[in-house]
Amino acid sequence: MTTTLAPITPITPTTTPRDTINYTMGMIRDGVIRPVDQDSNPTAYADQGCYLPNYVSKNGKMYIVTNTNQEIPIAIKGINWFGMETENAIPFGLWTNDQNGTTLFELASFLSRNQFNSVRLPLTVSSILNNTAPNRGLIHE
Repeated sequence: MTTTLAPITPITPTTTPRDTINYTMGMIRDGVIRPVDQDSNPTAYADQGCYLPNYVSKNGKMYIVTNTNQEIPIAIKGINWFGMETENAIPFGLWTNDQNGTTLFELASFLSRNQFNSVRLPLTVSSILNNTAPNRGLIHE
């Protein structure tokens, strides 16, 4: 018995649109440059509102159904951000030193610029049940 597999369609990489503002501070090296005088960690954010779309699954694909019953296909582009499952109880990369570490704002900006829409944060049940506080020495403020 022979099985014929369907040909694999290659994924063509696309360029990621860049913000018009250039970024230079921070430790994320994605080629984006920010002026030194620009604040990299806002203290407040504007209310963005909240709308819960109607998600449906058909033929192995996911769609958002709009108010006008239009079906818009969606795709998830995500990352795994490890660290909260360790004894430090904090996502890796949020500390300050001369080699790495940055702010949550800079990391979220990087994810947004590169069109990520999902972040997986592995946790440990014991940290949740024991209400384990993160190591304050590792938090970049």
